[in-house]
Amino acid sequence: MNPKKLPGLAAALLCLAQFSMAPTATAANSVATCDTCQTINDWQWKAISLGSGYHYIINNNSLSVRLFHVYPQAGEGGTLVASRQTVPAGITYFYLTVTDYRTQGLGNVTIVSSPRDTGYPRGIFYANPYGGFTGSNAYEVASSNTVRTRLGQNIAYAMTGGTGNAELDALGLTFMSAVLSAPQLFGDFGINVVITWNDGTSSTFTLTANNVNEAQLVPGTSRDAEGNRIPDVSVNTSAGGPDFSGQYFFSNSDSLLNWIRALQAQGIPVTGSNTSNRLECTWDGQTLKCKYVSNSQPNG
Repeated sequence: MNPKKLPGLAAALLCLAQFSMAPTATAANSVATCDTCQTINDWQWKAISLGSGYHYIINNNSLSVRLFHVYPQAGEGGTLVASRQTVPAGITYFYLTVTDYRTQGLGNVTIVSSPRDTGYPRGIFYANPYGGFTGSNAYEVASSNTVRTRLGQNIAYAMTGGTGNAELDALGLTFMSAVLSAPQLFGDFGINVVITWNDGTSSTFTLTANNVNEAQLVPGTSRDAEGNRIPDVSVNTSAGGPDFSGQYFFSNSDSLLNWIRALQAQGIPVTGSNTSNRLECTWDGQTLKCKYVSNSQPNG
């Protein structure tokens, strides 16, 4: 029913009822699109059509997001009412950031972050993603499944969560999936989060429509403080192993030892003896082989 088509007093009474209507069978939080919504009437009628619950409604033409809480009005026979709510800052920033990258054809969104960052909301993060992990580093992340999982979940949640409303926090993940998988996106699209840890090492996580509940560590992208690629599960694959070929330089023996431990954790030994804090690795088509480089050996 459209209130614009109702005569006189009937239309006025319907507007005063906060755009309410008889309840529908639907009663769940959701994310929807209404590119034709212009007036508050349009937005509220769209929200009511979705049934009881919280609803994010996106208008891609006006690049705007509205949030409504639809609920049965007391004393009115269960008539549904659409009450407009404040859209959390994280939701708006997430939508506009992804849309901006998409329309400019810039590829995946890339965010550079650090546990040293303060003052949240900050950038694409509505909440602090590093709770319990401020002292971590790329080696720990690459080697510990528990750390990767919990940190990945923190990253996903922090983009739109932390609102103080558990329903909206959960709906925020649905919102992210809807935006990242929008029809306007051609091919894979996601958000890369490059973390620079306090010790100078770095880890890269990615979030896509298929894994909005937990950002995933990108294999082969972790780096030590000197820029060396940190060995992980990708060293034993034909896709990632060749990327580890080349010479590695370390400023001290501790840095070298950390790298060798990561390599050995993947079942790959280092041959020779250390005289220069340098290594050379080659891919033979099936496995990665690494050896110490002596001071007497020429570079390359």
